[in-house]
Formats: sequence, structure tokens, C-alpha cells
Amino acid sequence: MTAEVNIVQVIEVPAMSIRVTVPNDKIGESMGSIYGEVMAYVQKNGVNIIGPPFAYYHSFDMEKTDMECGFPVQKLGPEEGRVKRFTLPAGKAAKAMHVGPYDRLVDTYGEVMRYLGEKKIAPSGAMWEYYLNDPTTTPPQELRTELYWIVG
Repeated sequence: MTAEVNIVQVIEVPAMSIRVTVPNDKIGESMGSIYGEVMAYVQKNGVNIIGPPFAYYHSFDMEKTDMECGFPVQKLGPEEGRVKRFTLPAGKAAKAMHVGPYDRLVDTYGEVMRYLGEKKIAPSGAMWEYYLNDPTTTPPQELRTELYWIVG
């Protein structure tokens, strides 16, 4: 699998999300419950979702990940419980499309790193993923995930 990597300009995107730090082996199950909680919030508060669910990675290591999961929204709503206001950043970003199971996302990130290395472009710490289809109804080999990584 070879992902096409491009440098694109991204704009700030308002979002409602929940930030958690979880063991790496609990990321998938945590995301599922978070998206359900944020979805209940937006329905209750009449907030309009304008894009697919995302996961923004604040930091990660071999054991745990600090991530923000939620939905882009037309207009920010009030903060309530664990649901907070968040803004996906603007700037130049490396963008790649991953097609396949989530456990192979590391391969696409490797391709992004190779591309950035070849172009002598330094990544920043800001990276996120948009999940373009539903893993509960889509075969793993057909899952589509957009990766964004702000570059300096």
C-alpha cells in the first residue's frame, strides 16, 4: 500500500470533543464511547456537526496516548461535563489517505515521515485523523482515514 502525501493548507475548525489519556490497547474502545457521548451532547444541545469524527493526538508513547476525540461543528456550544470546546489548528499540513484497518495506520504514518524526510520538511506535534466511514458497518480493508500533520 502506498499513500499519496500532499502538503495542504488547513483552516481552523471548531469542534466539540472530549480529551482523555488512555492505555494504547484501549484507544479503539475509548473512541467509540467518546463519540457516543459527544453525539448525545450535540443532539441535546442542537449543535450542528459539519464533518466526520476526528482524533487529535496531543502526545503518545509506547504505553499511553493523550487524545482529543470529537466532531467538527458549525458553531461551538456550551461546555458540559467532559464535552469541551476545541479547535483543530490552521497551518500547512502533510495530508495522506489511509485505506485499510486502523491497526495499519502506522504504515501510512511511516510513508508520511519518509515523504517529509525526503522533502526536508519538519513535522510539528499537531496531528489528527478524520474517520470517513463507520467501522461497525465497513469491512476493515475498506476503512478510509485522512491523516493531517502540521509541518513547520
